[in-house]
Amino acid sequence: MKKEKNYEELADQLRCPNGEKAIETAENMFKSNSLMIYKTIDTFTLQPGWRVLEIGFGNGKHLDYLFDRESDILYYGVDISQAMVTEALKNNAVRHSLHKASFFAADGQNKYDFQDSYFNVCFTVNTIYFIDNPEVFFKEIYRVLKPNGLFSLAFIEKSLGVKLPFTQKGFTFYEKEEIEMYGKKAGFKNFEYQFYSDNAVSKDGQKLLRPYIISTMQK
Repeated sequence: MKKEKNYEELADQLRCPNGEKAIETAENMFKSNSLMIYKTIDTFTLQPGWRVLEIGFGNGKHLDYLFDRESDILYYGVDISQAMVTEALKNNAVRHSLHKASFFAADGQNKYDFQDSYFNVCFTVNTIYFIDNPEVFFKEIYRVLKPNGLFSLAFIEKSLGVKLPFTQKGFTFYEKEEIEMYGKKAGFKNFEYQFYSDNAVSKDGQKLLRPYIISTMQK
């Protein structure tokens, strides 16, 4: 019973890092997901002056990689964890002071306070499992992207996700066909997929081979 409770607490932290364990959780997520994040960033070619939106930025340490790809961009991050907003601001203090990076807390309703056709690119990594209404989520991303804008999202394969002991409550996993269905309903086109696997340590300390998919689609 205690182990089950620990798994539920871990799942809650992964969904929305909070309290005393927030910083530790964010650091562990960055270490385990950094390569996945970098490969997702590599799916698009950045141009000077572009606006980039990320959903679920964690502690924001990966922004070094993003800005190394193109320094003359404006980054906007949205996360449901206020603790992560605080941590990302601390880790990107200079960029924030120069108005190059902004971080916002969201209410989890998949509605964002940005105008239509505002961003050139949007990306998100390992967040789709926690989206309560994916149809609304995809439509909102479509709304805030410019015409021909790109949306890239990375997610572990369903065959692995459903077997992990800490994902039995609060997680929903998807096949790539389901992701494409939601994307098409929102209006996206030109779907592309990249398949990867890496040696990872799961959030409960297990070593595993983690297969994942990066899906890219265009408005």
